[in-house]
Amino acid sequence: MAKWDEQLTFEEVKVGDELPELALPLTVQRLVMEAAANRDFVPLHHDDAAAQRTGAPAMFANTWYYMALSERHLREWVGLEGEILKIGPFHMGKFACPGVDLHCGARVVEKREENGKNVVELDIWQDDGTDKNMWGKALVALPAKQS
Repeated sequence: MAKWDEQLTFEEVKVGDELPELALPLTVQRLVMEAAANRDFVPLHHDDAAAQRTGAPAMFANTWYYMALSERHLREWVGLEGEILKIGPFHMGKFACPGVDLHCGARVVEKREENGKNVVELDIWQDDGTDKNMWGKALVALPAKQS
């Protein structure tokens, strides 16, 4: 859980650091709410029978679900003064279907100053406990430590 009264700074982060994991149950309700919020009315994302006709095991998370979950994970880490610059590119490797917990993870792979910002590059992923459902990159900016 985020500690919103604390702010992570660029100087505190080291290459190789792993972010605290975020795990969230993937439920039918979450899939339906996310699909509706993004106006993604493709039945594959909210109808088991439609998804199964295409060879999927059940309804499954769409691209925007992965993006939203990654954004929440990163926001809790960068804090209120941090900035999420980019999520992606990322790859989806297997279906994320209701009934699993999606675990978000990330690792710092580079730190640099770029265009006046303290940029941190991350490898990001989500898995269901058996294998990665999604993996990719993210860029965030963190404030400098106040003297």
